[in-house]
Amino acid sequence: MKALLVGACVFVWVAVATTLTHTQNAPRTAWDGVYTQEQAERGSITYRQACRKCHYADLSGDELGGGTPGEVAPGLVDDAFFSRWNGLNLSDLFLAISRSMPGDRPGTLKAETTSDVISYILQRNTFPPGEGELTTDLTRLKGILIFQEQD
Repeated sequence: MKALLVGACVFVWVAVATTLTHTQNAPRTAWDGVYTQEQAERGSITYRQACRKCHYADLSGDELGGGTPGEVAPGLVDDAFFSRWNGLNLSDLFLAISRSMPGDRPGTLKAETTSDVISYILQRNTFPPGEGELTTDLTRLKGILIFQEQD
């Protein structure tokens, strides 16, 4: 009887550990609330200061190239955003912004500021806020997928 009880306890422990491992290893998505409202608010301030002149106040960008000749500031919301970022991860977006933005001063944003701007972009694309701030850790960002919800 004792062996049966020990065996049952071991079985339950293995089942719980397996479930926790799968849950922890399951890919997160931007729909899981990966930034805070406060972080998005900080990002909106930086966006207005460093991004708005090219990507416009409404984040629509200049897809038709009506700005500086040869320069196109892509849209950062709706179809323009998802046509570029759907299926990629937040590390890809983080690296693109941190290396090449703002256009007139590439690579000058601090890591925390880049995460704040991404939080604002996520908010504007209706991704929900969560309890914790978006990280600057590229390994963790790589595990957060961007995808467009299907209606």
